[in-house]
Amino acid sequence: MSGIYLAAGLSTRMKQPKLRLPLSPGAMLGSQALHALLNSAIKSWIVVHRSNDELEWLDTPELERACRAAQLHKQECPLSARGMSRSLRSGLEALLTLYPHTDAVLIALADQPFVTARMAVRLVEALEHNSTLDYAAYSDGSATMPPALLRATMFSALEELEGDQGARRLFASTGKYKGAVLDLNGEQDFALHDIDDEDSLQAAIGFWNRRESDGHG
Repeated sequence: MSGIYLAAGLSTRMKQPKLRLPLSPGAMLGSQALHALLNSAIKSWIVVHRSNDELEWLDTPELERACRAAQLHKQECPLSARGMSRSLRSGLEALLTLYPHTDAVLIALADQPFVTARMAVRLVEALEHNSTLDYAAYSDGSATMPPALLRATMFSALEELEGDQGARRLFASTGKYKGAVLDLNGEQDFALHDIDDEDSLQAAIGFWNRRESDGHG
């Protein structure tokens, strides 16, 4: 079981590279979910990034310490401008080259900084407890979304995605795949919050500061 960390978005709505933006001093947006997930049971990760990303958000002391007990591989995606499907396909190809017997992959987004290790644990448990499931994912009440854990039964479909299609496209394939859709179940309301513009960034900074002041950082 391995993971793909999607960090190759163009930040079009933010109008600047967003993964290096700080939520607070020393806490860059793009590194937060990865740091949490490296502390889960999934220890092998492919980080898919843009060709021109200097990756300063990836080179942090916290991630360096977390990587001592995990395997992290950087995968450049020259075709990331063609949409999320290219990032997914690039990550899956790299993953299967390194780990050809991978039976499931966790897909996570670098712009969801409040994802926790416990969320990954719940996804793993969902598939372990029901061998008939093709995937487990989360819901914000209106859509099924990452982080999501997909069995190898879905790998060929991931490889056929085009344009800006992501795993959500497959979750919407009625009757084709069987999945478990999890609610947040005690996680903070912001756990699935993704940051794609200035308003969502400011909301995330506000939540981060409140969490820190409450002693949950």
